[in-house]
Amino acid sequence: MTEFSRESYAALERELEIRTAELSEARAYRIANDEVLQAINGSIGDAAPVFEKIVDSCDRLFTTDHAAVWLVREDGQLHLGAIRTRVLGRAPDVPMTLPLAEAVCGMPLRERRVVHLTTIATETTGSDGRILTKAELSLSDRAWVAAIGDHTLLVAPLRTENRDIGTIALVRRPPKPFSDKEITLLTTFANQAVIAIENVRLFNETKESLDYQTATSEVLRVISSSVADITPVFEKILDSCERLFSAEHFAVMLVGEDGLLQLPAYRGAAYRTLSGLFPMPIEGTIVELALAERQTVHYPDIGAVVDPPPIIRVARETLGNYSLLMAPLLLDGHGIGAIALGRNAPKAFTEKEIALLSTFADQSVIAIENARLFRETHEALERQTATAEVLKVISESPTDLQPVFDAITERAMALCGASCRHTEPTRGANAARGPGGRFDLGRAR
Repeated sequence: MTEFSRESYAALERELEIRTAELSEARAYRIANDEVLQAINGSIGDAAPVFEKIVDSCDRLFTTDHAAVWLVREDGQLHLGAIRTRVLGRAPDVPMTLPLAEAVCGMPLRERRVVHLTTIATETTGSDGRILTKAELSLSDRAWVAAIGDHTLLVAPLRTENRDIGTIALVRRPPKPFSDKEITLLTTFANQAVIAIENVRLFNETKESLDYQTATSEVLRVISSSVADITPVFEKILDSCERLFSAEHFAVMLVGEDGLLQLPAYRGAAYRTLSGLFPMPIEGTIVELALAERQTVHYPDIGAVVDPPPIIRVARETLGNYSLLMAPLLLDGHGIGAIALGRNAPKAFTEKEIALLSTFADQSVIAIENARLFRETHEALERQTATAEVLKVISESPTDLQPVFDAITERAMALCGASCRHTEPTRGANAARGPGGRFDLGRAR
């Protein structure tokens, strides 16, 4: 074999090795993508398994010492969602929450792009040709740099068109830039993570809507079967509130005929304390405020209320600080009560929760009005029945009025809820004579 032939053969072998490595790499990438997609399909209601699969794949496919998913929570900060690391101990002295507005891992969300920091050192940070001094890093970043040492950082954003979700971060130590293929693969993983998160969000929203519809349907069913008694309606509403709201205290309050505030239904640990305050004047209470403003009253932090009414002051002394949501019960523009929810840990109620409580308030008003109409109809029917019965006795006793007055007193007792009667003779110009000149007409007292 000539020298040229040997060189050509060696070149072909090197080319074959390169192509084989590329094919193996592509196959590994495809398998990883398929595994993540399978995790997405199998975790419709929970994105956590998808995050775990992504960091597993990153740990396997990238020459990396650390892979982490950071998620934006309700407090607007980045929280650790999943991690695989060989650079931190079991109990690392590093923050697990990062300030989104300052942290390097939040940079992709702020700049809307993948961030590749080729060198992060304990003194300076190189960022795509820029140099960031240690003083420019947040305190959280400094703690991480001190724990990890010099390294390269690749971070991809997780976001939709209008919502920041989080980031995926890879650490390589010692510093060595990631390849374009690796950057593309991490971007693919980021897109898949967003799909998983959106699937979970849509699933939870659909389930939440179904739960809300089911709850309102159940309340309506109880309303239709409890026309004469509103207590089962209140109980069903509080059952639904306990199931659907993240709260610990649930109350229905009604304004009685005497103008005092009543507590017909309550769920929670403070029953003995709060029930002892009822009935109570409505003046100066948050119920009065909700009825006056004709809208839901929301206190995310009741501790911030200046000069609270007595019931709030007692509840705060008993329960500590909490959140309060109260929906008024309005009938034809008149306030008749309120439904209230209390959350032990101060945390604002969502718009959906506020809307649902308003729906329950409307259903309570329907139940109360149905009970009133039923009661009035029933009373009117009883009066008509009593009148008809008396007229029947009159027609059957044309010459003897005593049965008539007996029937009148009996029906009057039944209608008025009296337990006894007294009849005495009545004499004088207004009295009527019976047979033989007897005065035997009666009067019921």
